[in-house]
Amino acid sequence: MRWTASAPYVGVPSGGFATRGANHDVVRRLIAALLAAAGAFIVSAIVLAITDIYLSGHGMQTLGSRPLLVIESVGVQLSVADGIAFAAAGVAAFVTLARPRRG
Repeated sequence: MRWTASAPYVGVPSGGFATRGANHDVVRRLIAALLAAAGAFIVSAIVLAITDIYLSGHGMQTLGSRPLLVIESVGVQLSVADGIAFAAAGVAAFVTLARPRRG
């Protein structure tokens, strides 16, 4: 790592955010966890939509119409399908963060 010698930046490592170190690894892992959670949420939403189409086509109550969490005072109304999608995203993020570091 080189250090800059210009007047306003004396003693600041050159390389900025891209400098390899502990912070870089944490940010990289958090970005990977965020992408894994988003991907799992999207895939689970597609699977749940197909499941809801199947259930409604056979005259059953869909997962989207079954309440899981309702808090009227703040306007929160989550269905079972929402809970499954959020759980899938949370598990994907946790697994990504808990995975041991490579190389």
